[in-house]
Amino acid sequence: NAATTPGRADFRIVDVSRPTTPRDVGEWGAWRQLGIAPTADKKANFVHSVRVDAGLRRAYLSYWDLGTVILDVRNPAHPRYLGRTFPDQGAAHSSDVARGGRMLVETHETQAGLPRLYDISNPAHPRLLSTFSVEGFENDTVHDPKVRGHVTYFSWYSLGVVATDIADPRHPRKIAQFVPESDYLNPDFFCAEPCAQVWGVALDRGYVLASDMNSGLYVLKRR
Repeated sequence: NAATTPGRADFRIVDVSRPTTPRDVGEWGAWRQLGIAPTADKKANFVHSVRVDAGLRRAYLSYWDLGTVILDVRNPAHPRYLGRTFPDQGAAHSSDVARGGRMLVETHETQAGLPRLYDISNPAHPRLLSTFSVEGFENDTVHDPKVRGHVTYFSWYSLGVVATDIADPRHPRKIAQFVPESDYLNPDFFCAEPCAQVWGVALDRGYVLASDMNSGLYVLKRR
């Protein structure tokens, strides 16, 4: 908080082709590149997580209160800023892309945090298409999104795994939900009594993997 000039950037690209001698290749930071300090406007602007598309062309930086920053990383030594989202909720936690990179799914880890769907065909001007909620969202927050085809799977803490049809991105709809039933009590993870806390979701072939911080790993069959 005492710094007055940018130091090392939040986002860094490292060549690990030789794992024993990793080599810094490039970096990008909002303070140096956009003039937005980590605490500008009394917000917390830092890179929480990163997604890169399958072609290694674009990186999507979940930059917390700054939204999702979109970079062209085809030249990893010189990442190029393309644009960012401007969510009103802040706490941009994670993202995934759909429709060949033309649509962004953005989640927000804050009280009553919700997913937002954006048209990013023009990354300089992301266009909000919709916000998605499920019953009980007011007392929880969404965590991670994973997209497969026209379905997005969200890990949503006490609401478990929520599968959402995004074929019509203006009107996403819940198609399935799984909440672990557990009597396991772990007071270190937000629960004064037994509860679900699904933290992560991953996709592998025809399966959905859900990690619950209290009761363990669940393997679900996709339909």
